Amino acid sequence: MAKALMAEMIDIARERKLSKMIASVRRDNKLMLTVFERAGFVKILPEEFGEINLELSLEK
Repeated sequence: MAKALMAEMIDIARERKLSKMIASVRRDNKLMLTVFERAGFVKILPEEFGEINLELSLEK
């Protein structure tokens, strides 16, 4: 379910011509981190207060 929802959000972001998506995920939420990473998000700095920041470039 999470994979399908993520794909839909990415499609909508591209339709709206966004250049990137950013997410903040709790460090201990390993399942959600995996969902984002499998969708192509990469970790970015800084990491704050137990959260990991991730970014997906939508530019081709």
